[in-house]
Amino acid sequence: MFNRKGQATAIGGVFFVLLMVTLIGLFLYQLDYQHRFIAQSIQAIEEQRKAYTENLRIDQNYTILKSYSAFEVSSETYIINGTLVSGTNSSLNDIGGDYIVVDSGAILNITIPGGVITVEKNVIKNGEFNDGLLYWTAENGRRGVWTIGTYTNETGGTDYAAVYSAWLPRRSSDRATIYQEFTAENDATATLSFRYGLTGFPFLPNGYIDVYIDRTRIGRYYLSSGWTPVEVTDLSITSGTHTLKFYLVIINPSRWVPLICDVWIDKVSLVLRYTTEEAGYKVLVYGFKVELQLYLPEHYNSTCKLLTQTNRSLVLEMYVFDEDNNVWRLEDKFLTVTGEWFNLTFDSSKIRLYSESQQPFRIIFDYLYIETTELNPDGFTLIIENAGSSNTEIIACWLKNETMNAMRYEVRRVLLPGEILEIDIPLRLSRGSLYEVRVVTRNNVFKYQFTP
Repeated sequence: MFNRKGQATAIGGVFFVLLMVTLIGLFLYQLDYQHRFIAQSIQAIEEQRKAYTENLRIDQNYTILKSYSAFEVSSETYIINGTLVSGTNSSLNDIGGDYIVVDSGAILNITIPGGVITVEKNVIKNGEFNDGLLYWTAENGRRGVWTIGTYTNETGGTDYAAVYSAWLPRRSSDRATIYQEFTAENDATATLSFRYGLTGFPFLPNGYIDVYIDRTRIGRYYLSSGWTPVEVTDLSITSGTHTLKFYLVIINPSRWVPLICDVWIDKVSLVLRYTTEEAGYKVLVYGFKVELQLYLPEHYNSTCKLLTQTNRSLVLEMYVFDEDNNVWRLEDKFLTVTGEWFNLTFDSSKIRLYSESQQPFRIIFDYLYIETTELNPDGFTLIIENAGSSNTEIIACWLKNETMNAMRYEVRRVLLPGEILEIDIPLRLSRGSLYEVRVVTRNNVFKYQFTP
Protein backbone atom coordinates (compact mmCIF):
# COMPACT_ATOMS: atom_id res chain seq x y z
CA MET A 1 0.00 0.00 0.00
CA PHE A 2 2.83 2.29 0.88
CA ASN A 3 4.63 1.46 -2.34
CA ARG A 4 1.61 2.30 -4.44
CA LYS A 5 1.31 5.59 -2.76
CA GLY A 6 4.94 6.42 -3.54
CA GLN A 7 4.50 5.46 -7.16
CA ALA A 8 1.51 7.76 -7.43
CA THR A 9 3.52 10.61 -6.00
CA ALA A 10 6.36 10.04 -8.48
CA ILE A 11 4.00 9.89 -11.43
CA GLY A 12 2.27 13.11 -10.28
CA GLY A 13 5.65 14.83 -10.06
CA VAL A 14 6.52 13.78 -13.60
CA PHE A 15 3.17 15.07 -14.87
CA PHE A 16 3.73 18.32 -13.04
CA VAL A 17 7.15 18.76 -14.65
CA LEU A 18 5.71 17.98 -18.10
CA LEU A 19 2.90 20.41 -17.53
CA MET A 20 5.29 23.18 -16.50
CA VAL A 21 7.56 22.53 -19.49
CA THR A 22 4.53 22.68 -21.78
CA LEU A 23 3.32 25.93 -20.24
CA ILE A 24 6.77 27.49 -20.49
CA GLY A 25 7.05 26.38 -24.18
CA LEU A 26 3.67 27.83 -24.96
CA PHE A 27 4.68 31.09 -23.28
CA LEU A 28 7.95 31.27 -25.24
CA TYR A 29 6.14 30.47 -28.52
CA GLN A 30 3.69 33.28 -27.84
CA LEU A 31 6.52 35.71 -27.22
CA ASP A 32 8.28 34.66 -30.46
CA TYR A 33 5.05 34.93 -32.46
CA GLN A 34 4.34 38.41 -31.15
CA HIS A 35 7.93 39.48 -31.92
CA ARG A 36 7.73 38.20 -35.48
CA PHE A 37 4.31 39.81 -35.98
CA ILE A 38 5.55 43.18 -34.76
CA ALA A 39 8.71 42.95 -36.92
CA GLN A 40 6.65 42.05 -40.01
CA SER A 41 4.24 44.89 -39.29
CA ILE A 42 7.08 47.39 -38.94
CA GLN A 43 8.62 46.10 -42.19
CA ALA A 44 5.27 46.41 -43.99
CA ILE A 45 4.81 49.93 -42.67
CA GLU A 46 8.34 50.84 -43.83
CA GLU A 47 7.71 49.38 -47.26
CA GLN A 48 4.44 51.28 -47.52
CA ARG A 49 6.24 54.49 -46.48
CA LYS A 50 8.87 53.92 -49.15
CA ALA A 51 6.17 53.26 -51.73
CA TYR A 52 4.58 56.62 -50.99
CA THR A 53 7.88 58.56 -50.89
CA GLU A 54 9.45 57.13 -54.11
CA ASN A 55 9.74 59.75 -56.82
CA LEU A 56 11.43 59.23 -60.17
CA ARG A 57 12.03 61.68 -63.00
CA ILE A 58 12.19 59.92 -66.34
CA ASP A 59 13.54 61.40 -69.56
CA GLN A 60 15.21 60.21 -72.75
CA ASN A 61 17.71 61.25 -75.41
CA TYR A 62 17.12 59.77 -78.83
CA THR A 63 19.03 62.35 -80.97
CA ILE A 64 22.61 62.81 -82.11
CA LEU A 65 24.50 65.75 -83.65
CA LYS A 66 25.97 65.22 -87.10
CA SER A 67 28.04 67.59 -89.23
CA TYR A 68 28.24 67.60 -93.02
CA SER A 69 30.24 69.24 -95.76
CA ALA A 70 28.60 70.91 -98.73
CA PHE A 71 29.54 67.89 -100.86
CA GLU A 72 27.80 65.43 -98.52
CA VAL A 73 24.45 67.23 -98.72
CA SER A 74 24.74 67.93 -102.47
CA SER A 75 24.48 71.68 -102.02
CA GLU A 76 23.55 73.65 -105.15
CA THR A 77 24.04 77.37 -105.76
CA TYR A 78 21.93 79.19 -108.36
CA ILE A 79 22.76 82.68 -109.65
CA ILE A 80 19.42 84.39 -110.33
CA ASN A 81 20.76 87.94 -110.73
CA GLY A 82 24.44 88.69 -111.16
CA THR A 83 27.40 87.08 -112.90
CA LEU A 84 29.38 84.07 -111.71
CA VAL A 85 33.04 85.06 -111.87
CA SER A 86 34.57 81.86 -110.52
CA GLY A 87 33.90 78.82 -108.36
CA THR A 88 31.56 75.83 -108.30
CA ASN A 89 29.42 74.10 -105.70
CA SER A 90 32.50 72.15 -104.57
CA SER A 91 34.16 75.46 -103.63
CA LEU A 92 32.12 75.41 -100.42
CA ASN A 93 33.73 72.18 -99.14
CA ASP A 94 36.88 73.72 -97.61
CA ILE A 95 38.04 77.01 -96.14
CA GLY A 96 40.27 79.15 -98.36
CA GLY A 97 41.80 78.60 -101.74
CA ASP A 98 38.70 78.30 -103.86
CA TYR A 99 35.66 80.59 -103.65
CA ILE A 100 32.36 81.18 -105.34
CA VAL A 101 32.66 84.77 -106.60
CA VAL A 102 29.58 86.63 -107.88
CA ASP A 103 29.51 90.12 -109.39
CA SER A 104 26.38 92.24 -109.25
CA GLY A 105 24.42 93.00 -112.38
CA ALA A 106 22.28 95.93 -113.52
CA ILE A 107 18.77 95.21 -112.28
CA LEU A 108 17.31 98.67 -112.99
CA ASN A 109 18.33 100.95 -115.86
CA ILE A 110 15.85 103.70 -116.65
CA THR A 111 16.03 107.27 -117.95
CA ILE A 112 14.05 109.96 -116.15
CA PRO A 113 13.04 112.57 -118.76
CA GLY A 114 13.69 116.25 -118.16
CA GLY A 115 11.06 118.98 -118.02
CA VAL A 116 10.36 122.67 -117.61
CA ILE A 117 10.73 123.93 -114.07
CA THR A 118 10.28 127.37 -112.47
CA VAL A 119 13.24 128.64 -110.51
CA GLU A 120 13.08 131.36 -107.85
CA LYS A 121 16.34 132.87 -106.65
CA ASN A 122 17.23 135.87 -104.50
CA VAL A 123 20.27 137.38 -106.20
CA ILE A 124 21.04 140.03 -103.56
CA LYS A 125 23.69 139.01 -101.03
CA ASN A 126 23.71 140.27 -97.43
CA GLY A 127 20.45 142.15 -97.98
CA GLU A 128 19.86 142.27 -94.23
CA PHE A 129 23.36 143.72 -93.55
CA ASN A 130 24.14 141.12 -90.91
CA ASP A 131 27.67 141.03 -92.33
CA GLY A 132 28.14 144.78 -92.39
CA LEU A 133 28.53 146.28 -95.85
CA LEU A 134 29.95 143.07 -97.35
CA TYR A 135 29.05 142.78 -101.08
CA TRP A 136 27.81 146.40 -101.11
CA THR A 137 29.57 149.48 -102.49
CA ALA A 138 28.80 152.63 -100.50
CA GLU A 139 29.60 156.12 -101.81
CA ASN A 140 29.43 158.92 -99.22
CA GLY A 141 28.23 162.46 -99.87
CA ARG A 142 29.94 165.64 -98.71
CA ARG A 143 28.13 165.79 -95.38
CA GLY A 144 27.60 162.20 -94.26
CA VAL A 145 28.91 158.64 -94.10
CA TRP A 146 27.48 155.11 -94.54
CA THR A 147 27.65 152.89 -91.44
CA ILE A 148 25.84 149.87 -89.94
CA GLY A 149 23.23 150.51 -87.27
CA THR A 150 21.00 148.34 -85.11
CA TYR A 151 17.34 148.69 -84.18
CA THR A 152 14.64 146.74 -82.38
CA ASN A 153 12.35 144.90 -84.78
CA GLU A 154 8.64 144.12 -84.43
CA THR A 155 9.26 140.92 -82.45
CA GLY A 156 11.58 142.58 -79.93
CA GLY A 157 14.79 141.28 -81.50
CA THR A 158 17.75 143.19 -82.85
CA ASP A 159 18.23 143.79 -86.58
CA TYR A 160 20.99 145.40 -88.60
CA ALA A 161 20.61 148.03 -91.33
CA ALA A 162 22.67 150.29 -93.59
CA VAL A 163 22.55 153.83 -92.20
CA TYR A 164 23.55 157.08 -93.88
CA SER A 165 24.28 159.62 -91.10
CA ALA A 166 24.58 163.28 -92.15
CA TRP A 167 24.86 166.80 -90.71
CA LEU A 168 23.09 169.43 -92.82
CA PRO A 169 23.66 173.16 -92.28
CA ARG A 170 20.73 175.48 -92.97
CA ARG A 171 19.52 175.53 -96.59
CA SER A 172 21.88 172.69 -97.61
CA SER A 173 21.54 169.23 -99.19
CA ASP A 174 23.53 166.03 -99.64
CA ARG A 175 23.58 163.01 -101.95
CA ALA A 176 24.85 159.44 -101.35
CA THR A 177 24.71 156.10 -103.12
CA ILE A 178 24.82 152.40 -102.13
CA TYR A 179 24.68 149.64 -104.75
CA GLN A 180 25.39 145.98 -105.50
CA GLU A 181 25.99 144.03 -108.68
CA PHE A 182 24.07 140.81 -109.39
CA THR A 183 23.88 138.24 -112.16
CA ALA A 184 20.78 136.81 -113.85
CA GLU A 185 21.39 133.43 -115.46
CA ASN A 186 18.27 133.68 -117.61
CA ASP A 187 15.74 136.27 -118.67
CA ALA A 188 13.44 136.62 -115.69
CA THR A 189 10.70 138.53 -113.99
CA ALA A 190 11.65 139.93 -110.60
CA THR A 191 10.22 141.24 -107.36
CA LEU A 192 12.16 143.92 -105.52
CA SER A 193 11.48 144.50 -101.83
CA PHE A 194 13.15 146.60 -99.15
CA ARG A 195 12.30 148.91 -96.28
CA TYR A 196 13.60 152.37 -95.42
CA GLY A 197 13.30 154.75 -92.50
CA LEU A 198 14.22 158.28 -91.38
CA THR A 199 15.16 159.89 -88.09
CA GLY A 200 16.34 163.50 -87.47
CA PHE A 201 16.95 166.22 -84.94
CA PRO A 202 15.67 168.79 -84.25
CA PHE A 203 13.37 168.08 -87.19
CA LEU A 204 13.27 165.81 -90.25
CA PRO A 205 14.83 166.75 -93.56
CA ASN A 206 13.09 166.56 -96.90
CA GLY A 207 14.32 164.03 -99.41
CA TYR A 208 13.77 160.83 -101.37
CA ILE A 209 15.38 157.61 -102.52
CA ASP A 210 15.59 156.78 -106.21
CA VAL A 211 15.99 153.06 -106.97
CA TYR A 212 17.69 152.01 -110.21
CA ILE A 213 18.44 148.78 -111.97
CA ASP A 214 21.27 149.74 -114.23
CA ARG A 215 20.15 153.11 -115.67
CA THR A 216 16.45 152.47 -115.37
CA ARG A 217 14.76 154.09 -112.44
CA ILE A 218 12.36 151.69 -110.74
CA GLY A 219 10.76 154.28 -108.49
CA ARG A 220 11.15 157.34 -106.26
CA TYR A 221 10.27 156.98 -102.56
CA TYR A 222 9.96 160.09 -100.39
CA LEU A 223 11.42 160.05 -96.90
CA SER A 224 9.16 160.07 -93.88
CA SER A 225 9.50 159.16 -90.20
CA GLY A 226 9.40 155.52 -89.19
CA TRP A 227 9.78 152.46 -91.42
CA THR A 228 8.24 152.27 -94.89
CA PRO A 229 8.09 148.89 -96.70
CA VAL A 230 8.39 148.76 -100.49
CA GLU A 231 7.61 145.94 -102.93
CA VAL A 232 7.85 146.24 -106.70
CA THR A 233 6.63 143.29 -108.80
CA ASP A 234 6.81 142.16 -112.42
CA LEU A 235 10.18 143.68 -113.18
CA SER A 236 11.78 142.44 -116.37
CA ILE A 237 15.40 141.39 -116.05
CA THR A 238 17.51 140.14 -118.93
CA SER A 239 20.25 137.60 -118.48
CA GLY A 240 23.64 139.04 -117.61
CA THR A 241 25.23 141.26 -114.97
CA HIS A 242 23.25 144.19 -113.55
CA THR A 243 23.44 146.78 -110.75
CA LEU A 244 20.83 147.52 -108.09
CA LYS A 245 21.40 151.11 -106.85
CA PHE A 246 19.87 153.23 -104.09
CA TYR A 247 20.38 156.97 -104.77
CA LEU A 248 19.72 159.11 -101.70
CA VAL A 249 18.91 162.86 -101.65
CA ILE A 250 18.36 164.77 -98.37
CA ILE A 251 17.59 168.51 -97.99
CA ASN A 252 17.49 170.87 -94.98
CA PRO A 253 14.63 173.28 -95.75
CA SER A 254 15.30 175.60 -92.81
CA ARG A 255 16.84 179.01 -93.38
CA TRP A 256 18.04 179.27 -89.80
CA VAL A 257 18.58 175.86 -88.11
CA PRO A 258 20.98 173.04 -89.04
CA LEU A 259 19.97 169.39 -88.44
CA ILE A 260 21.35 165.89 -88.13
CA CYS A 261 19.60 162.86 -89.63
CA ASP A 262 19.89 159.12 -90.29
CA VAL A 263 18.46 157.37 -93.35
CA TRP A 264 17.98 153.59 -92.85
CA ILE A 265 17.81 150.86 -95.52
CA ASP A 266 17.20 147.14 -94.70
CA LYS A 267 15.67 143.82 -95.88
CA VAL A 268 16.77 144.23 -99.49
CA SER A 269 15.91 141.32 -101.80
CA LEU A 270 15.53 140.87 -105.54
CA VAL A 271 13.85 137.54 -106.32
CA LEU A 272 14.19 136.37 -109.92
CA ARG A 273 11.71 133.91 -111.40
CA TYR A 274 12.41 132.08 -114.61
CA THR A 275 11.68 128.80 -116.34
CA THR A 276 14.40 126.43 -117.41
CA GLU A 277 14.73 123.05 -119.02
CA GLU A 278 15.82 120.41 -116.52
CA ALA A 279 17.97 117.74 -118.12
CA GLY A 280 16.91 114.11 -117.88
CA TYR A 281 19.03 111.61 -115.96
CA LYS A 282 19.59 107.89 -115.71
CA VAL A 283 18.88 105.63 -112.76
CA LEU A 284 21.12 102.58 -112.63
CA VAL A 285 20.84 100.08 -109.78
CA TYR A 286 23.08 97.04 -109.36
CA GLY A 287 21.98 93.94 -107.53
CA PHE A 288 22.38 90.22 -107.08
CA LYS A 289 20.16 87.32 -106.06
CA VAL A 290 21.61 83.92 -105.17
CA GLU A 291 19.73 80.80 -104.15
CA LEU A 292 21.30 78.02 -102.06
CA GLN A 293 19.59 74.65 -101.74
CA LEU A 294 20.68 71.79 -99.44
CA TYR A 295 19.49 68.19 -99.59
CA LEU A 296 19.65 67.29 -95.91
CA PRO A 297 18.74 63.91 -94.42
CA GLU A 298 15.67 63.66 -92.21
CA HIS A 299 16.37 65.75 -89.14
CA TYR A 300 14.77 67.66 -86.28
CA ASN A 301 16.67 70.93 -86.70
CA SER A 302 19.80 72.24 -88.37
CA THR A 303 22.37 75.01 -88.15
CA CYS A 304 24.19 76.18 -91.27
CA LYS A 305 26.99 78.73 -91.49
CA LEU A 306 28.13 80.16 -94.81
CA LEU A 307 31.43 82.08 -94.70
CA THR A 308 30.83 85.25 -96.74
CA GLN A 309 32.53 88.51 -97.73
CA THR A 310 31.49 91.63 -99.70
CA ASN A 311 33.78 94.18 -101.30
CA ARG A 312 31.62 97.10 -100.16
CA SER A 313 29.19 97.70 -97.32
CA LEU A 314 25.78 96.34 -98.26
CA VAL A 315 22.36 95.77 -96.77
CA LEU A 316 22.08 92.01 -97.24
CA GLU A 317 18.65 90.37 -97.09
CA MET A 318 18.15 86.66 -96.43
CA TYR A 319 14.92 84.89 -97.39
CA VAL A 320 13.88 81.34 -96.46
CA PHE A 321 11.38 79.21 -98.33
CA ASP A 322 8.15 78.55 -96.44
CA GLU A 323 7.10 75.15 -97.77
CA ASP A 324 3.76 75.18 -95.97
CA ASN A 325 2.62 78.35 -97.78
CA ASN A 326 4.88 78.06 -100.86
CA VAL A 327 6.31 81.57 -100.40
CA TRP A 328 9.68 83.18 -99.68
CA ARG A 329 9.78 84.83 -96.26
CA LEU A 330 12.25 87.53 -95.17
CA GLU A 331 14.26 85.93 -92.36
CA ASP A 332 17.00 88.47 -91.65
CA LYS A 333 18.49 91.76 -92.83
CA PHE A 334 21.87 93.14 -91.78
CA LEU A 335 24.67 95.49 -92.81
CA THR A 336 27.92 93.95 -94.03
CA VAL A 337 31.36 95.45 -93.41
CA THR A 338 33.59 96.03 -96.41
CA GLY A 339 36.23 93.32 -96.87
CA GLU A 340 35.49 91.43 -93.62
CA TRP A 341 34.52 87.74 -93.46
CA PHE A 342 31.36 86.86 -91.56
CA ASN A 343 29.22 83.78 -91.00
CA LEU A 344 25.79 83.88 -92.57
CA THR A 345 23.79 81.67 -90.19
CA PHE A 346 20.50 79.99 -91.13
CA ASP A 347 18.46 76.89 -90.29
CA SER A 348 16.63 76.29 -93.57
CA SER A 349 17.54 73.98 -96.43
CA LYS A 350 16.55 76.58 -99.03
CA ILE A 351 17.52 80.26 -98.86
CA ARG A 352 17.89 83.26 -101.13
CA LEU A 353 20.29 86.16 -100.64
CA TYR A 354 19.55 89.58 -102.13
CA SER A 355 21.22 92.96 -102.12
CA GLU A 356 21.32 96.09 -104.27
CA SER A 357 23.44 99.23 -104.57
CA GLN A 358 23.96 102.21 -106.82
CA GLN A 359 27.55 101.03 -107.26
CA PRO A 360 28.77 97.68 -108.67
CA PHE A 361 29.78 95.19 -105.99
CA ARG A 362 31.05 91.64 -105.49
CA ILE A 363 30.14 88.92 -103.00
CA ILE A 364 32.33 85.92 -102.15
CA PHE A 365 31.29 82.57 -100.59
CA ASP A 366 33.95 80.35 -99.05
CA TYR A 367 32.95 77.51 -96.70
CA LEU A 368 29.59 75.98 -95.80
CA TYR A 369 29.29 74.24 -92.42
CA ILE A 370 26.19 72.16 -91.69
CA GLU A 371 25.18 70.59 -88.37
CA THR A 372 21.95 68.63 -87.87
CA THR A 373 20.10 67.03 -84.99
CA GLU A 374 18.91 63.58 -86.13
CA LEU A 375 17.29 60.44 -84.76
CA ASN A 376 19.98 58.13 -83.35
CA PRO A 377 20.01 55.00 -85.52
CA ASP A 378 21.69 52.95 -82.78
CA GLY A 379 19.01 53.36 -80.13
CA PHE A 380 18.34 55.79 -77.34
CA THR A 381 19.26 56.53 -73.74
CA LEU A 382 16.68 56.25 -70.96
CA ILE A 383 17.46 58.68 -68.14
CA ILE A 384 16.15 57.94 -64.63
CA GLU A 385 16.71 60.31 -61.72
CA ASN A 386 15.86 59.56 -58.11
CA ALA A 387 14.00 62.72 -57.12
CA GLY A 388 12.86 61.30 -53.79
CA SER A 389 14.35 61.48 -50.32
CA SER A 390 15.16 57.79 -49.85
CA ASN A 391 16.97 55.05 -51.73
CA THR A 392 15.03 53.49 -54.58
CA GLU A 393 15.69 50.06 -56.00
CA ILE A 394 15.13 49.87 -59.77
CA ILE A 395 14.18 46.34 -60.74
CA ALA A 396 13.60 46.61 -64.50
CA CYS A 397 12.10 48.74 -67.24
CA TRP A 398 9.69 47.89 -69.99
CA LEU A 399 9.32 49.49 -73.43
CA LYS A 400 6.50 49.20 -75.96
CA ASN A 401 4.67 51.11 -78.68
CA GLU A 402 1.55 50.59 -80.78
CA THR A 403 3.06 47.88 -82.96
CA MET A 404 5.70 46.05 -80.89
CA ASN A 405 5.40 43.73 -77.94
CA ALA A 406 6.68 44.90 -74.56
CA MET A 407 10.43 44.46 -74.12
CA ARG A 408 11.94 44.02 -70.64
CA TYR A 409 15.37 45.33 -69.66
CA GLU A 410 16.82 44.19 -66.36
CA VAL A 411 18.33 46.90 -64.16
CA ARG A 412 18.71 45.70 -60.55
CA ARG A 413 20.21 48.94 -59.33
CA VAL A 414 19.70 50.99 -56.17
CA LEU A 415 19.59 54.76 -56.76
CA LEU A 416 20.56 57.14 -54.00
CA PRO A 417 18.60 60.42 -53.64
CA GLY A 418 19.59 62.74 -56.50
CA GLU A 419 21.46 60.01 -58.40
CA ILE A 420 20.92 59.69 -62.16
CA LEU A 421 20.97 56.41 -64.06
CA GLU A 422 21.42 56.30 -67.86
CA ILE A 423 20.38 53.12 -69.60
CA ASP A 424 21.44 52.61 -73.22
CA ILE A 425 18.68 50.76 -75.06
CA PRO A 426 19.84 49.44 -78.45
CA LEU A 427 16.49 49.82 -80.19
CA ARG A 428 16.06 52.03 -83.26
CA LEU A 429 12.99 54.17 -82.68
CA SER A 430 10.42 55.10 -85.31
CA ARG A 431 9.69 58.80 -85.85
CA GLY A 432 6.15 59.79 -84.96
CA SER A 433 5.41 56.63 -82.99
CA LEU A 434 4.18 56.82 -79.39
CA TYR A 435 6.37 54.88 -76.94
CA GLU A 436 5.56 53.99 -73.34
CA VAL A 437 8.21 53.26 -70.73
CA ARG A 438 7.44 51.54 -67.42
CA VAL A 439 10.06 51.64 -64.70
CA VAL A 440 9.52 48.98 -62.04
CA THR A 441 10.85 49.59 -58.54
CA ARG A 442 10.58 47.46 -55.42
CA ASN A 443 7.35 49.23 -54.49
CA ASN A 444 6.00 51.08 -57.54
CA VAL A 445 5.62 51.17 -61.32
CA PHE A 446 6.33 54.55 -62.99
CA LYS A 447 4.96 55.27 -66.50
CA TYR A 448 6.45 57.68 -69.08
CA GLN A 449 5.45 58.33 -72.71
CA PHE A 450 7.29 60.07 -75.55
CA THR A 451 7.11 60.46 -79.30
CA PRO A 452 10.41 60.84 -81.22
